[in-house]
Parts: sequence; structure tokens; C-alpha cells
Amino acid sequence: MPPAAEKQALVHKRVLTSTLSRLYWACGMIQAKMTNLLDNYRDEQVVVDTDSRLSYLGRLTGGDEHYLRLTDVAIYDLEVVRVSLEEYLIECAKEGAPVSRKEILIKQSRVMAVSRLSDIIQP
Repeated sequence: MPPAAEKQALVHKRVLTSTLSRLYWACGMIQAKMTNLLDNYRDEQVVVDTDSRLSYLGRLTGGDEHYLRLTDVAIYDLEVVRVSLEEYLIECAKEGAPVSRKEILIKQSRVMAVSRLSDIIQP
């Protein structure tokens, strides 16, 4: 291999190694944040907002780097329900949620926000 090609290959290898190192670091940070979320919110009634028309209300019982597990789940479908999500959550906090699933796994890549039901501010 000519010296110029060897030098270029070495540069590419260093760039690739640096990029992979940053990706591994970022994945570790995401995993640490999810572990922290699971530790702080475990066994709490939570609201999970997703990047779809669905939001979920249930007890956070576990998860891993790919999924959140909720039990006793109520599903809010923006296209079906005729009240706002905030009104729905306030009603659920007062009266209890209409459970429609015993357990559900939510893909973490779809999760936009997680909050405790008790943190919903009521007027």
C-alpha cells in the first residue's frame, strides 16, 4: 500500500474510533438516564406521552434500554377522545383511570415525556 493510502487509512481509522467512542458514551448516558427514571418513578402512576396520537396512563413497573413496562394501563387516543389530554388526566386523577390493558410495553424510542400523575397541576 502506498504511504499516502496508509496515512489516509490511519486517519479514517482514528475518525471511526473517535465516532464509536462518542456513540458508546452517548448510549451509556441514555441508559443511565433511563435507569434513573426507572428508579425514581418505579411503582408510580405515570403518564407517558409518545410521538403518536396515543398517551398512556399506568403504573411504571419496569423496563430496559428498549421498553417501558406499565401495568393497569389506560390509553388516551387523541383521535377518539373528545376531551383534551389535560382534562382527561385531571379526571383520572380525581376518579381513577379507565383501565383497558393489564400490561403494556412502550418502545422507548417513541417516548416524548414521562411524568407522574400526581404532578399534573389541577385548576
